[in-house]
Amino acid sequence: MAALTYKPDRRFSTTLTYERMKVSSVPEQENNFRITSGASNGQYYPVPKEFFWGSLNDRVVRETNSLIWDATWSESEALKIRGGLTYQDYTQSWQNTRVRNPQNGPDRRGEVRRYVSGRQGGGRSYSGSLDFSGTLRHGSWRNDWLAGFGFGHSEGSSSGRQVANESISGSGAFPVAPLNIFHPVPGDYLSGFRFGDDPLVPAPTRDDRNFYLQDMLHLPNGRTRLMLGVGWSRYKSELQTDAATKTDKWSPRLAVMHDITDNTTVYASYGESFVPQASLTYLDTS
Repeated sequence: MAALTYKPDRRFSTTLTYERMKVSSVPEQENNFRITSGASNGQYYPVPKEFFWGSLNDRVVRETNSLIWDATWSESEALKIRGGLTYQDYTQSWQNTRVRNPQNGPDRRGEVRRYVSGRQGGGRSYSGSLDFSGTLRHGSWRNDWLAGFGFGHSEGSSSGRQVANESISGSGAFPVAPLNIFHPVPGDYLSGFRFGDDPLVPAPTRDDRNFYLQDMLHLPNGRTRLMLGVGWSRYKSELQTDAATKTDKWSPRLAVMHDITDNTTVYASYGESFVPQASLTYLDTS
């Protein structure tokens, strides 16, 4: 990570930051499974909660490059301007060994069948924002105001497939062995990260736009404040097939606060939030 800041005077400051990060972690695994067939119907596998069902070399590897620029200018308390831009790209691959048909339970010897799945992918995103804020005074009245807008765009691609299945002869280069829950001997999956030949499938692209206003009014008594805000957001997600989801919404916020003492405040507030769901599949589009 590296950062460079330029501050010629007290009014203006800008910083450019670059960050490169590589993270290697173990994929999330189930703690246990509920059996829904046979004599053990309704029971869980007789294993401790820390039982590991996967291969020792199961991994998620993610590499990310981020470039962040922000700048602030302020002549006085009446006006402050702040803007920023962010760009990020990433690549990710993972291998995960899971139990096949866990609802059936282990066989008489305590063995469970498993399979290996692999994925790879990557993408990029960029976003930006510009805020205007300040403080206005009218005698003993005070207004802290804020106005701003932002935008964002993200896109990516990925591929995934089942690499090996213990129950199918010749499935994958190296079929994965079953795991005995009474005598577990987890090992490495022999093939490792060999999923690079899969074609990448474009994921939905996402575009966000937002605009917001807020005002905080301080009453002359110095202990009571009223806040009123409103935001507008528009969300669009689009598949390569030209099928798209697009929606927007206004969201209000308001609150009243009163300081009973220097250390005690009572308040009441109301707000609505807008969190669009990123899921968009071919079934969703119908």
